Amino acid sequence: QWSAGEGGFGIDKAYMIEKLKVFFVLCFNWLITLIFVICLIILIKDRKLKELMFFVLPVILGNAFLLLFNLMFKTVNHPRYIDSFISLNIALMAVTLMAAVKKDGIRYACYVMILVLELISCVRCIDPLSILAFESIDTGKARLLSTDGLLFGDSYIYNRQML
Repeated sequence: QWSAGEGGFGIDKAYMIEKLKVFFVLCFNWLITLIFVICLIILIKDRKLKELMFFVLPVILGNAFLLLFNLMFKTVNHPRYIDSFISLNIALMAVTLMAAVKKDGIRYACYVMILVLELISCVRCIDPLSILAFESIDTGKARLLSTDGLLFGDSYIYNRQML
């Protein structure tokens, strides 16, 4: 065992839960995933998913395997290790939103809302679900969330707030 984690494969339910929170909660990841899932449901209901599957299925499968690997390989729980997952999740949300929502105003409003929330989240955590889901410490100027316990270190670097 090394000081920053076990660095090996295994099943650790507590670790998996914390990892899932980073994947699907931190900094509005839950909202991006929710929009993506709603759009998938709309596309399935309208029988339009087949047209998109050529482009979307490889990305979904790639993200699923990255998620599975990250759940099974125990190491430190730093958000930077899953940046590609987050980027691809945003791309999936954008593509499925474009295909599922025909009204420009609604689609653009969703894009602008996500853009504004993500830009603000680059410098300060304003996500109420993240604040509830993660341990935090009051620095006097703000609350910093931790993705891996309350010891100061890389687990506090999920945006530029700590830097």
